[in-house]
Amino acid sequence: MPEVAINEIRINYREEGAGFPLILIHGLSDDSNLWVPIVSVFSKYYRTIAIDVRGHGRSSKPDMPYSIPLLAADIFEFVNKMEIPQANFMGLSMDQP
Repeated sequence: MPEVAINEIRINYREEGAGFPLILIHGLSDDSNLWVPIVSVFSKYYRTIAIDVRGHGRSSKPDMPYSIPLLAADIFEFVNKMEIPQANFMGLSMDQP
């Protein structure tokens, strides 16, 4: 799977389809594999990108505290690096119960 370097880490992602971007963000302690069953459906209509956020899946796992603002900054840098000026986002909660 491809990856991009941002904010001194590597973000792993899977991408299928063409059209307006749809970025899929998994929940806490999951990874982009969560979206495998539906990526083929969305990719018929969208450029579908499922990422492994920092500390999850095949992305970098630096030994440091993570926060929602840090993960959001990573996603912001990811879309900039991928030259995506606009996108739809779909995700699950990163909040702990």
